[in-house]
Amino acid sequence: MSSAQPPRPPTVVTLSREEMKSRALAFAKSWAGDQREEAEAKTFLDQFFTIFGRDRRSVDAEFEHRVERAKRGEGRIDLFWPGKLLVEMKSTGKDLSADKGGAARQAFDYIDHLEPEERPRWVLVSDFAHFVVYDLGEEVHEYLKGLVTARKTKPTLAAQFTLRDLPDRFPPSHRPAGVAGWRS
Repeated sequence: MSSAQPPRPPTVVTLSREEMKSRALAFAKSWAGDQREEAEAKTFLDQFFTIFGRDRRSVDAEFEHRVERAKRGEGRIDLFWPGKLLVEMKSTGKDLSADKGGAARQAFDYIDHLEPEERPRWVLVSDFAHFVVYDLGEEVHEYLKGLVTARKTKPTLAAQFTLRDLPDRFPPSHRPAGVAGWRS
């Protein structure tokens, strides 16, 4: 008889900036051109995680996370990593803004309907060709969970860049820099 072993935590691969830059370059080349959200978003995001040496499933990031919104019914977050990251994807050329009808506005509306301990630190909106990253504040520590004031009240624009510029987001290792917020 064999006894079931508890699942082992995933191995975390730490990549050099040069390796991430190389992966980002290959990613950018493979995703150049117009893309449709419905057809390609999941594959795009799975491959985006591999730039950083991460497997989306091993960090418990899920696609199509359901959110019940009062008076609006159910919504679905394109990618949700509780406490870390919310991603809203749009087809190439669609509105990524925080204005009504924009992807960032949609993402921020979802956050309002999440439990405080689930709210992400980062929001990423993308149309495959452009990326906009928002910082929602410091991570909520255990003793602060449940306190809505533990987060900034207004998102801060952290970065904007294009798919073509993505590889340049990884400076050489000899310069002090990091990929903040992407640790599992």
